[in-house]
Amino acid sequence: MSRRAGSTARRLALCVVAVCWLAGGVAGAALAQGRASLETQDPTAFFFTYAIAQVGSVDSPEIRAAYADSLLSIVWYLVAEGRLDSVNDSHIEDLAALLEDESDAVRERVAAVLGHLGPRAARAVPALEDALRRVEAMRRALPILPQADSAQTIKQALRRISGK
Repeated sequence: MSRRAGSTARRLALCVVAVCWLAGGVAGAALAQGRASLETQDPTAFFFTYAIAQVGSVDSPEIRAAYADSLLSIVWYLVAEGRLDSVNDSHIEDLAALLEDESDAVRERVAAVLGHLGPRAARAVPALEDALRRVEAMRRALPILPQADSAQTIKQALRRISGK
């Protein structure tokens, strides 16, 4: 009897996990709706869209930074595979909007993503320049650990985008 109850409990737990996972996937798909269709779009682009949506929707700065790290990993993969065409203009606009995040770690990773996109990310230049001005203003206001901010990464992204 105990073995049977344990087996039933395990099956029930697996069902609960599967339902929760599917609900999360549906929520992620809803966030990406209008830009991504699982039937027609490259799965990498779908995950890129999903990660962008998660960076903007999570309360914890650490988790937002982790999602931004996943964006960076996806871009590295796309660069290595020569598939940057999976990143479209709406992705770049969404990334540019993430530069307004209150977390400097998120801003740094998003700037790195944009830098890896190179000239394709030209439409994000105004947002990068605005983020750089804000970071440098914070650096002047609070000169504690001036090297521990996103300014260098933003400058590097601007150089990569402009080709200078």
